[in-house]
Amino acid sequence: MEPIKRQVNRGKVIKWEVDFGTVHGHRKRPLVDSEAEADAILGKYQKEVKQAGEFWARLPDSERLATTATLIQIRDAGHTATSVWEDWKRWKKDNQQTVTTPMPYEDVVAEWKRRKLAAGKTDRYVDEAAATLMKFGTGRQRQNVHEIAAPDLEAWIDSQKDWGLSSKRTNQSLFSSLWEVAIAKGWASRNIVDR
Repeated sequence: MEPIKRQVNRGKVIKWEVDFGTVHGHRKRPLVDSEAEADAILGKYQKEVKQAGEFWARLPDSERLATTATLIQIRDAGHTATSVWEDWKRWKKDNQQTVTTPMPYEDVVAEWKRRKLAAGKTDRYVDEAAATLMKFGTGRQRQNVHEIAAPDLEAWIDSQKDWGLSSKRTNQSLFSSLWEVAIAKGWASRNIVDR
């Protein structure tokens, strides 16, 4: 809405009002004594719109000061507003939490085994793969799977000195399939191997 200048009667006194409509949830209608003062308010507003856009021109002074102070802090830290916004969106996406049902790691491995056997995998493959999964699970058998962090798994895989690059990739895929089962059952919200 474009601001409107109008003469108003306040009791026996004639005033001039510039009606900006509702701005950021508040009705903004400055009241002045003369038409010249109302024209000055409109002129200042139009100049600000031309320089910085309508959003900025309609911001209350307190919000402008807070925004400016924040932008100065961002700049002083060596960032830009755009980079901070992109980092925040990435953080928000990475930290989205869905409701998960707590499930101990060893129970997730048991469900993984059941599904693999039902899919026709051999007993030998399933047992050997489950043994690898449980090696990582040593000491965390009763820890809920959604509480296990990606750096923990990464550090454990990196510590397996007898694994070559191919073995590491194969076992990453194995752990990824375990977390996919956990996600499918609602026991985890994200696959930590993807991270």
